[in-house]
Amino acid sequence: MKRFTLNVKKRDVLTNGELRQNRLAGNIPGVLYGKKQKPVSLFVNGKELEKVTSSQAGFNALLDLNFEQGEQVISIIRDYQVHPLKRAFSHVDFQAIDPTEKMHLEVPIKLIGEPIGVKEGGVLEQLLRKVEVKCLPTNVPESFIIDVASLQVGGSVHVKNIELPEGVEFLKELDYAVATVVPPAKEEEVQPVVAEGEVPAGEVPSDQKTADQGATKKEDGAAKKEDGAAKKEASAPKKD
Repeated sequence: MKRFTLNVKKRDVLTNGELRQNRLAGNIPGVLYGKKQKPVSLFVNGKELEKVTSSQAGFNALLDLNFEQGEQVISIIRDYQVHPLKRAFSHVDFQAIDPTEKMHLEVPIKLIGEPIGVKEGGVLEQLLRKVEVKCLPTNVPESFIIDVASLQVGGSVHVKNIELPEGVEFLKELDYAVATVVPPAKEEEVQPVVAEGEVPAGEVPSDQKTADQGATKKEDGAAKKEDGAAKKEASAPKKD
């Protein structure tokens, strides 16, 4: 793990005006604490902080905090706040650590390669983007890289497939899936939308059905009358 140096200064009790002046000067308020560290309020330069967090190590970077009085404390970024509009740091928490004691933290997972299953129409889904590990501060990996090029549709990679550096152990179930390639979604047949008053293709309008049914009944009635008249004529006595 790469180490960075940040210059900080202790933050005494300030008025709102003094605090505003420090912010305008690019100084971000923060606090340092730890198991063996008494809480200390401080200021850190915002640009230097962004330079560290935008590096490959990101928020897992190991930091040497240098105070104006010459004191140096090894720490990590434990928490931070961002201004909702400016999208810049508004506050940061540093945790002092003992380089001889193992610690718990999350390491990002990065996928590389285009899976075979994706070329065949499948979709790659990353189910786990960070994994918690336990190790010494000096052994923290910057990230875990997984090549998924050989994944076929239905295939997946798990935590146990990640290659671990020496001195690092997972705190996550080894069978937990990190990424998988799922089959493409089936397209549902879209039924045409029929506007009010319109008749779907292939169907006869209801009023036409009624008219046809009425005409059929009239024809049946006329046929029955003709049949009845014929029977009467046949049964009538013949005159000599």
